[in-house]
Amino acid sequence: SEARRHLSIPAFVTEPKQRLPYAALLPWIEAMDELTPYLRNADAELRSAAWTPLISAVKYHRDRLPDVLAMLIARRNEQDPVRSAFLNALADLPPGMWRAEHLTELGQIFRDALNASDLSYGSAHAVEMLVIQLLRRHPEWSASWLATLVKKRGQIHQYRLESLLSPDDVQRIAHAVMPILQSWAVREREHQLYGFASAL
Repeated sequence: SEARRHLSIPAFVTEPKQRLPYAALLPWIEAMDELTPYLRNADAELRSAAWTPLISAVKYHRDRLPDVLAMLIARRNEQDPVRSAFLNALADLPPGMWRAEHLTELGQIFRDALNASDLSYGSAHAVEMLVIQLLRRHPEWSASWLATLVKKRGQIHQYRLESLLSPDDVQRIAHAVMPILQSWAVREREHQLYGFASAL
């Protein structure tokens, strides 16, 4: 009821970026009704402002996560500022929400991001953060994706991995990442090797 009140404040009518976050607290159908026009807006900033509360609303409507993932796959050609907004919103979801049945769609979203010619540091960082967050719950899937990120991006942007990964986590990723590191060792990729070692 408080979210509905804020959404109806006249001063917010012309301030969608300040208004839309309250939609995350609405029942799902109301949130969709409120946000859908902005998800289709020609202004990338407004699309970004709409995706964040829609994904945040999934915290309270967890059965809707597959629906949101399908929507994001359909937007595979989004501009990077919008992609960065929804990837960061996905990374902000509680890790315990992610089930094995969600990982195929999440992987497709990652592939679409990595294939984008305009992929930014912020988007890549969000993908890495989510992969690391899921490592303890889905170790094989996450280790494989971490290896993919290291291979395709040539580096890891998380510079404090030792604060995020336990020794057991590092052992889980070792078998997937080690072949890439070994290939760097004979290809004059010392800088990347040093960066990865520093991250650990």
